[in-house]
Amino acid sequence: MRDPLEACDGTAPGESLSCCIDCRVVRVQQSCEIPEVLGRCHAGSVCDGSARCVPKAKQAGDICRDPIAGGNTCDGGETCDGTSLECPTTNIGAGCELGVALVSRRVALADCRAQNVADVSRKETACEGEGSLDAAALVSGDALGGEMVIDPISKPLKGKKTAPVRRRKLKLRLNRFGLDLLKNSASGRLNVNVTVQVRNGRQGVRTVRKVLQFRK
Repeated sequence: MRDPLEACDGTAPGESLSCCIDCRVVRVQQSCEIPEVLGRCHAGSVCDGSARCVPKAKQAGDICRDPIAGGNTCDGGETCDGTSLECPTTNIGAGCELGVALVSRRVALADCRAQNVADVSRKETACEGEGSLDAAALVSGDALGGEMVIDPISKPLKGKKTAPVRRRKLKLRLNRFGLDLLKNSASGRLNVNVTVQVRNGRQGVRTVRKVLQFRK
């Protein structure tokens, strides 16, 4: 317990011996040590006006984990958020982005992007897509699921050597079987499980699966 005449007491709850000198001087804004192991966004600790050793976070945007960890070329690395002492874990696959959506009644568009990695050649990249009947393929329920209705397609990503990102867009169209099913559908609709994948080298892979409804 602190004596009323003392400026501080390093043994009191919450106070630190590193921030209190002979119970007379509080080392305000001076560097101190915390015995606990703190995160990669810890920028050091300083004493406050109450003789507490307070950890400070690194600035937002400071790198706390380099990209492509473990050879994963879809890994975007991590940066500190300016508040937390821990390094986030939100960008493990952020170096590769992809999406797919209908752009007309019978055509879907896949959009693949990947960070341009120096030791990954264009031939080692790809934007790939395909589609099969959903379990409830015809809304009327008169067909089984699983049959291929969008034939597999794969093309390398495009981009200049100096560009930060490579990209490729793919148009995904129903094959003859899919068109016939759609034509003969009483509801005029066909549910398709569309799979799109972006590859960026041997270990960089990201996949998206989405059910799209094609119409007459």
